[in-house]
Amino acid sequence: MLLHTPSVAVQIWLSSVMVLALVISGYVLTFRSHASTSGTLIFDDEFNGAAGTAPDSTKWQIMGGTTPSRWGVECFVNDRAHTYVDGLGHLVETATYNPGGVPCNNGSGPYESGGIDTGAATGGLFDFTYGTIEASILVPCQSGTGLWPAWWADGPSWPIGGELDFLEVMKGNGPVDAHQTAHGATSGGNHWDLGFANIASSAWCNQYHIYGANWSPGQVAFTIDGAVTHTITPANMQSGWSWPFDSYQERLLLDLQVGAAGGTINSGSLPQSMLTDWVRVYGLGPSGTPTPTPTPSVTPLPTPTPTPIHTPTLSPSPPTPATTPTPAGGTPPASGSGPSPTTPITRIISSPGTPVVSGNIEAPDKATIAVDGKTVSTNGQLDTTTLTNGKHTITVVGQGAPITKTITVNNRLTPLQTARNIFLAAYYQNKLLALGVPIVVAIVFLALVTLKVIKVFRRAR
Repeated sequence: MLLHTPSVAVQIWLSSVMVLALVISGYVLTFRSHASTSGTLIFDDEFNGAAGTAPDSTKWQIMGGTTPSRWGVECFVNDRAHTYVDGLGHLVETATYNPGGVPCNNGSGPYESGGIDTGAATGGLFDFTYGTIEASILVPCQSGTGLWPAWWADGPSWPIGGELDFLEVMKGNGPVDAHQTAHGATSGGNHWDLGFANIASSAWCNQYHIYGANWSPGQVAFTIDGAVTHTITPANMQSGWSWPFDSYQERLLLDLQVGAAGGTINSGSLPQSMLTDWVRVYGLGPSGTPTPTPTPSVTPLPTPTPTPIHTPTLSPSPPTPATTPTPAGGTPPASGSGPSPTTPITRIISSPGTPVVSGNIEAPDKATIAVDGKTVSTNGQLDTTTLTNGKHTITVVGQGAPITKTITVNNRLTPLQTARNIFLAAYYQNKLLALGVPIVVAIVFLALVTLKVIKVFRRAR
C-alpha cells in the first residue's frame, strides 16, 4: 500500500503541475506579445455610429469639398453616399460612376469616391510617432483591376516626413497582392520608395484581413494578420536617401482610389465599397517596442514574395476585360441616395486551416445566425467551439437576402490552445481580474498537493 500510494500521489502532483503550467503558459503566451503595462491604446475607432452617419468628427476628417484632391482619377466627395458608417460597426467608402463629371482641383472626371484622414500630419486630430498600427479591412473585389484601396500614414511636407503604406492593392500583381511600401525623400529633391509584394493564392477581397505595422525607433515592420511580412531599417537606405521615421509624426488615411495605380476601371462594375471594421493604434510598450492588438484567431498568412520590388508606376495599364463582381459588402447606395436599408452587408467567408473550424463567420453585430435551421444567435456572434464536430449549415440574416454556407467543425483544441483562448477572451472582456481567482486557487491546490506528496514519501521511507 505504501509502495503504491506515492505513485498515485506523484500522478496527481504531475497532473496539477501540468494544469498550472498550461494556465501560466496561456497567460505568458498571450501577454508577452499583447500586454502593455500602461494599456497604451492611443487611438481607436470601432465605427459604431448610427447607420448613414459620418465617421466620428473628433477622430477623422472626410476628404472632399468644393475642390477635392485625388491620387487616381477619382474625386473625393464629402457626402453620405461615399463615406459613411453602416450601423453595423463598419466604415464604408464607396466608389461610384458619374458620367456627368465631377470637378476636382486638378480637372474633372466621371468617378467619385470616399476617403478619410486624421487631419494634418502635425497638429491635426491625431498624429503620432511609433506604435502598432492596425486596421481590419475588407477590400472590394475589383481592387487592382480598376480600384486602388489604400490604408496608410504620412508625415508633413511629403516626401520629407515619409509615408508608410500598410495596404495598397494595385495593378501589376492585381487582386492577389496586398502591397506594402515605405517612402521618403532623397537629397536630390526627389523621393525613394521600397515596395513589398504579399502574394496570396486568391484575391484578398475574400475576407477581412488586418493590415498594419510595428513602428519603433530605427525600424518599421509591416504586418498582415499579426504576422510580420517585411522589415525596413536605416540600413536599407541607399546613398542620398533620408530615413524619416525617427524624425516626424504621422497621420492616418483610409481611402478608396480609382484608376491610375489601381488599373483601368470598368465603370459598369461600380458602385463598389471598401469596408473597415476597426482602426487601432497602440503606443510603445515598457520595453520600447510596439504593443500589438490582441488577435484571438489569426487567419494563416498566405506566403508572401520576399523580394522587395518598387511600387508600380502610375501609367495606365491596357484595358482589362472585366466581369462584374459582387461589390465587397454588397451593393452600396447609388450616388446621393445615402445608404439603403436593404444593403446586403452580410457575408460568410472561408477560413481554412484554423484549429477550430474550416469555415469562418463574418457577420454584422446585429445579424441573426442559424445553425442547421435553428437560430442560435441574434447578435452576429457564433462560438463554433459549441458545435459538434462535422459539417453544419450556417445561415446569416443581416441586411439583404440570407446567406448560407456549409462549414466543417473540428473542435480538437490542445490544452495549451484552450488555456490561451481563455486568457484572450478575458483580455477582450476586461475580466483579467476574475482570472486571477482560479490562478490563485490552482497555485494553492498545487501547494497542498505538493505537501501531501512530501508527507507520503516520508512515510514510505
